[in-house]
Amino acid sequence: MENRESFFARLRAPAAAALFSDDDVARIEMAYDLSKYAHRAQERKDGERYFEHPRRVAISLLDRLEIFDLASVVAALLHDAYEDAPQYMTPMKVRILGGADADRMVRLLSKVPEKNGYVERLRRHGDWKTIGIKLCDRDDNMSSLDAGSEEFQRKQTIETRDVYLPLFLHLVTITPSSHLEPVAAMVRSLHDTVERWTKTFGIDPPRCPPE
Repeated sequence: MENRESFFARLRAPAAAALFSDDDVARIEMAYDLSKYAHRAQERKDGERYFEHPRRVAISLLDRLEIFDLASVVAALLHDAYEDAPQYMTPMKVRILGGADADRMVRLLSKVPEKNGYVERLRRHGDWKTIGIKLCDRDDNMSSLDAGSEEFQRKQTIETRDVYLPLFLHLVTITPSSHLEPVAAMVRSLHDTVERWTKTFGIDPPRCPPE
């Protein structure tokens, strides 16, 4: 079971400790607390407190994609805050915690003020780390799909197959070689999850995963 102690233990582990300064860790801790506070009244479909989701997204970013930088971790923790908790979240707060890059990432990851064209904006303007956060986000959403209604499950499956997997195949093409293996592995894993759900509903499977 993840908790605050296990989360921050990652930042003190040898692989991360050399890349995060004490100031970085302090800022991430403030982002962690802000996300927890901003989402405190919200729950997931299964009744789980909402904060578990952004925390898992940040954990996937660190553990699975091996992305260790301040802006990305702050953006992962706050990626839903502009959209779901605007009364607590401002661009100034995000910039103070993670810099201009974190603010840019969170803006691109938000469907506000305009939902239309969201994925195309991500594709055109998002760098590989920003789209990597979206990969972690969608992967977590698909992993908890059992909690939704059949209508919701079907909708999410089709959306992931038709809209997000093509975005993540694009991600594979723009990811630097230093991170290509973990990114491609996570895209393949999500592809397999979507394929299982398409079999459940008897609909066409997704395109082939990346090699």
